[in-house]
Amino acid sequence: MIARRAVLALLVVLAAAGCTPRPDPAPRPDPVVTSAATVTVTYLITGTATMADVTYADGEGGIGQQSDVDVPLSPGLAFTVPPRTFVSISGQAKDDVSVTITCAIEVDGVTVQTVTSTGLYVIASCSGTA
Repeated sequence: MIARRAVLALLVVLAAAGCTPRPDPAPRPDPVVTSAATVTVTYLITGTATMADVTYADGEGGIGQQSDVDVPLSPGLAFTVPPRTFVSISGQAKDDVSVTITCAIEVDGVTVQTVTSTGLYVIASCSGTA
């Protein structure tokens, strides 16, 4: 009989603990949505090549192409984009002799990637996130 009362008392305590309404946590304020800051991305093509075909991410989700571009590509191609935007550029040398071609991506003036290729009609490709 004592064991039965102990089990019953335990069940009452457990039921009360499980059925007690818990207060809702304090409501969280809605996050403030602000427009993201922008960064300036600059694409560069340099090297001993004299001419190149250039393909690049245009900063608006598209692809741009320029044919027969003088190397070095000066002053470079620049875009203002939101942070974390995919960026890429590739340059293919058009010279019929062995040359070097280098692509580079700068974000707010800081070089984030550089790639150099050497040979006939070589391609240098750079990509990353702004």
